[in-house]
Amino acid sequence: MSAKTMELGVTLKIIKNNLIWLIALPLIAMTIAFGISKYYIVPQYTSSAQIFITTNVESGSEKETTVYSEQLKTNMQMANTFNTILKSSRTLEAVRSELNLTESNDALAKKNKYPIR
Repeated sequence: MSAKTMELGVTLKIIKNNLIWLIALPLIAMTIAFGISKYYIVPQYTSSAQIFITTNVESGSEKETTVYSEQLKTNMQMANTFNTILKSSRTLEAVRSELNLTESNDALAKKNKYPIR
């Protein structure tokens, strides 16, 4: 047999002699990683939401919410209608006056970060 083999006792002796390094190096690496993530990396958070408006359909004696494809299409059209109403000049003018904003209605309407598709 030409391959060199190492006995378990020799392996344990090497581990015992280098135990300080085996403990210290991971601790140093963890400390550096924590410091970088805590003090140099700025957290960035994002979120999104999607709303579907449904109606209750009476089924026998119990009320159940049943959603059909036609209802989803109708609900999406309603959401688009709500979006159009929110961007209307009458609504934007009320927002401008209530919040004392100096921006034009067009500038406020363009601030819609998440348009409805």
